[in-house]
Amino acid sequence: MPESCLFYAAAVPAVILVGLSKGGFSGLSMLSLPLLTLVSAPIRAAAIMLPILIVQDMVSLWAYRRDFDRRVVAILLAGAFGGIGLGALFAARVSDAAVLLFVGVIAAGFVLYSWLRRGARSDVPRPGRIAPGIFWGACAGFTSFIANAGGPPFQAYVLPLRLTPQTYAGCQTMVFAAVNLMKLAAFFALG
Repeated sequence: MPESCLFYAAAVPAVILVGLSKGGFSGLSMLSLPLLTLVSAPIRAAAIMLPILIVQDMVSLWAYRRDFDRRVVAILLAGAFGGIGLGALFAARVSDAAVLLFVGVIAAGFVLYSWLRRGARSDVPRPGRIAPGIFWGACAGFTSFIANAGGPPFQAYVLPLRLTPQTYAGCQTMVFAAVNLMKLAAFFALG
């Protein structure tokens, strides 16, 4: 099978998975990048998905334009900007195999973090603190740049805040729409 046919055989299902995740089957988009990395370099695969994500973000922004916490979004974006810069520097300096290994380590780390935090959950809402928000925002920016996988660090910061479901979805929409736009310049710089 020619390389271009193999690429489209992976790309079409990857795009469908992203669309399904935005349509209510959250989590499916996490499969799109690994699928594309079977036929493309990891950073290139993330860049290929970026325009699709931005178009989907535009629709989501309209839907959640009033339902988000400005403070939470601002704190996370302050960190995400630096995380995207670190992600771009990392991607420019290491091999594709190192990127894949690092993505796997990050995924395993967030699973472990979530598993260990289960007993620490509280039903009492709390305000978002700035320092942890900047840290988790930087992690979200970095992992979003490297693998379109900024969701776990976002959740690590936002879930303990006990936002309403609508506000949570609005914050997620606003943060990742801005992150995806910020990633454009870094991907262009990497070629």
